[in-house]
Amino acid sequence: DDESLIVDWESSTDPLNPRNWSTAKRLGAILQVTAIAVVVCSAGAIDAAVMPQAAEDLGVSEVVETLATGVFLVGFGTGGLIAAPFSELFGRNAVYLASLPVFSLWTMGAALAPNIGAQLVFRFLAAFSATAPLTCVGGTISDLYDSLDKTWVFPLFAIPGFGAPALGLVIGSYIGPNTSWRWTEWSMLIATGIVMALVFMCMPETFGPLLLQWK
Repeated sequence: DDESLIVDWESSTDPLNPRNWSTAKRLGAILQVTAIAVVVCSAGAIDAAVMPQAAEDLGVSEVVETLATGVFLVGFGTGGLIAAPFSELFGRNAVYLASLPVFSLWTMGAALAPNIGAQLVFRFLAAFSATAPLTCVGGTISDLYDSLDKTWVFPLFAIPGFGAPALGLVIGSYIGPNTSWRWTEWSMLIATGIVMALVFMCMPETFGPLLLQWK
């Protein structure tokens, strides 16, 4: 007869179980995924603050330039449909670490865009790839906290994440009059690089089945 080997947590207090990690370690993971959300959500709105400058530089009307924000939202919506299952197959960190560099590349493309067509394509692709880490956040929180604790932990992510578009507008309003509109994209690229380095160095894998597989 074939023998089956069942791998599970040693007990309800197994220190390898993410829900049994120290408070500091779990909150550190939450703060890192919150930083991801703040950066990518700020990027979605930051262009709206420099619309007149971008429209003039690219030789289009401000109405056409609003598409730079519109296609970002479309990219958010469509990317989520495809990216959602990946973290259940490959783990949370695989999605974070794969999507952030891709998001950075498309953001760089938007900063260097020579015309409106290129800008819109790169903005869409940036949003499409930025959706991937956002779809994992709920899973990461569930990995770390039970149903009761999630009620107070989730706002720690949601309030900064949902407030990030307003932050993007503030940053863009400051950058626009003082430099080129392209620096809104460069600033998001720099911020993404900082967050990406933090995640690469400090973010622990939280997906239970993958941790058990490693075990």
